[in-house]
Amino acid sequence: PLNMSDALSKVIKKLKSEKEPIIVNLSGGLRALVIITLLAILSLDKKAKIEIELENFQGVLQFDPIIVRAKDMDETHRKILKLALESEITISDVQMMLKIPRSTAYKKLEELVDYRYLKKRYEGANAYYAITETGKIALAILSSITE
Repeated sequence: PLNMSDALSKVIKKLKSEKEPIIVNLSGGLRALVIITLLAILSLDKKAKIEIELENFQGVLQFDPIIVRAKDMDETHRKILKLALESEITISDVQMMLKIPRSTAYKKLEELVDYRYLKKRYEGANAYYAITETGKIALAILSSITE
């Protein structure tokens, strides 16, 4: 039988040495290797994209492995993502609409940026936050978990 821990350690070591962003294509190949590679990339905190070719080569499904962290988000994160789904938001928007302290709004927004669920841009001294495609997927996951 395959020594899973050995194989996983080798793949993690290889992925750690790669420059970011890493693109991992999980189409075809040995099922065990595909699963080990998926587990390895999910365990790392590196910028990456996972690609899976659809049947009959009709396209490619792409996603950011950080999406698995959606389950760690709380209700405030979900509300912020819902606000950002409508339009760009600021710290003040979040503070006023969710009735939370400014420091909490800032912390939650920055956590969502770190998770690549929001992207941040500056206009002068003002920071604006917009939802990313990964953020939309995370919101869908969060919404289905809390329903």
